Amino acid sequence: MDRNPICCVPGARLTRVDLFRLPIGLKIGNPEDMKRLGWILFVAGLVGVSPLQAERFSDSLSAELMRSAGLDRLTVEERKELDRLVDLYQQDRLDQAAADRDREIEAARLVAAEAATRELEIQVAAAREEASRQTAVEMAAQIDQVKEEAKVEAVREVEARQAAEKRFVATIDGRFRGWSGRTRFALDNGQVWIQKGDAVYTASPDDEAVVVIEKVSYDQYRLIYTESGAHVPVTRIK
Repeated sequence: MDRNPICCVPGARLTRVDLFRLPIGLKIGNPEDMKRLGWILFVAGLVGVSPLQAERFSDSLSAELMRSAGLDRLTVEERKELDRLVDLYQQDRLDQAAADRDREIEAARLVAAEAATRELEIQVAAAREEASRQTAVEMAAQIDQVKEEAKVEAVREVEARQAAEKRFVATIDGRFRGWSGRTRFALDNGQVWIQKGDAVYTASPDDEAVVVIEKVSYDQYRLIYTESGAHVPVTRIK
C-alpha cells in the first residue's frame, strides 16, 4: 500500500506538511527516487521555499512542522543530506551531483582495487619468500642427511677393514700341500703371505683349500688351514 496516498488522489492539494510526509531515503541516480525528489522540490517551491533563502531548508521549518512531517527523527547527517539535495535542486545541479557521486564511487573503487592488488602482490611475494626459505631448509636438511649417511658408511667401511685386518677367509690360489719353511701362500683375493719360521706340516693335496688369516697381536698373523685346523705364523708380502 502507498505510504503517501495524497500523491495518488487526483486534484489533491499538497501542503507544506504533506510535502514532508513523502519518503526521505532517496538515492541520487535512481530514476524512481529522482522522480519522487522532483515532486518534493517542486512542491517546496510552491509552499514558499525560496532559492534565495540563506538559511538551510530544514532550519526554515517550525518544530511543529518537523514533528508532523516526521523529520524530527532524522539524524544530523540525514538533515544535512536533505538540505544538500534541496540546495542542489534549487541550483539545477542534481545531475552534476549524481555524476560527481558516480565519479567518486568509481575513484574509490579504483583505489580499493589498487590497494587489493598491492596486498595480493605482497602476499604473493611473502609466499614466494616462504617457499624459497622452506626449499633452502629442506635442501640443508637433505645435505645434512647425506653427510650423516656418508659418515655412517665411512665408519662401516673402516670397521669392515679393521675386521678384515683381524680375520678373514680366503682360498689358496693353486694346489695346497701344507708348509715346510718359508712357504708362500697366494690367495684368491690377490694377497700373498709367507710362512715365518721353519715349521713343517704336510697335508693331502687340496686344489680348493680354504684358509683363515687371523691377527693374533699388533703385527703378528697366522694362517689356519680350515680342513684340519693346523696353523702357522705368516706375514704379508703383497
